[in-house]
Amino acid sequence: MAAGIRNDRGRSAPRFHIHHEARRDGAVDSVIVILIKGKQMLIAIAITLHLLAALVWVGGMFFAYMALRPAAASVLEPPLRLPLWEATFQRFFFWVWIAIALLLVTGYWLVLGPYGGFAEARPFIHTMNAIGLLMMAIYGHLYFVPFKRMRRAIAVQDWPEAGRNLNQIRIIVAVNLVLGLITVVVAVAGRYVG
Repeated sequence: MAAGIRNDRGRSAPRFHIHHEARRDGAVDSVIVILIKGKQMLIAIAITLHLLAALVWVGGMFFAYMALRPAAASVLEPPLRLPLWEATFQRFFFWVWIAIALLLVTGYWLVLGPYGGFAEARPFIHTMNAIGLLMMAIYGHLYFVPFKRMRRAIAVQDWPEAGRNLNQIRIIVAVNLVLGLITVVVAVAGRYVG
């Protein structure tokens, strides 16, 4: 130990000789800490985006099914109600496509990267993946079949046909809403079970 130096309180503080190897190990340790913190930050961002995407999709379905559907049916006749649904779906479905992309990218990045692949993933991850893929397939059918038919029927003011397709959409949204809520429960409680 070398002679002491004064610290900011005027007291003598011990002074150590730092060898070259100790400085190098400290630098390596610092780089490792920065890399670990960077990886943790990426994981936190991916989980946050994954969660927000799920909330947008499931929350939007909940609002549409539980609030907008009964309100629109009680105050609007089909010639007004059906164009409202078309405009609502058109805006909401834009966000659903973004949510699906985020769910896929962040979910598979997390599983295949930080979580070590599907072989290492816990059962609740497999369950979320399976239900999520099923929901996406159901949504794809909803978007490309009854929604497209509903839009064509509204364009020619065929209200009965548009109403039949809206009813199909209502059933599909109900199924996906239940699956979405189950997935949320699995995501939150799954890590504590098994």
